[in-house]
Amino acid sequence: MSEIASAYTVLGIEHILTGFDHLLFVIALLFLVGFNRRLLLTITAFTLAHSCTLALSALGWFTLRSPPVEATIALSIVLVAAEGLHKQPTFSRRWPALVAFLFGLVHGLGFAALSRKSVCRKTICRLRC
Repeated sequence: MSEIASAYTVLGIEHILTGFDHLLFVIALLFLVGFNRRLLLTITAFTLAHSCTLALSALGWFTLRSPPVEATIALSIVLVAAEGLHKQPTFSRRWPALVAFLFGLVHGLGFAALSRKSVCRKTICRLRC
């Protein structure tokens, strides 16, 4: 069990540092919210949602096919970046934490699919070797 937890921890750290989709989304949130207290709340909302769907998916309770999830992740980045480039009082500007939470749910599903594939490959390799 600790081997699996260790594999997921390493994968999570790698994903944070090299997951360009999440990095782009967080940068887009920065344009939307700016450097202030709302940024911390917004990123926390994203992280909580991401963690919820990651856990639900890892337990097999909720999964979606990868292509629509990946397309929605890309759309979330474009939408938040576009919202951040202008100053009109849009829904995303008024409620950035809610928008981040909703898109975080989708991003968590994307990471869950990636992690399942990666951890399964590593586990199978260890069992065969």
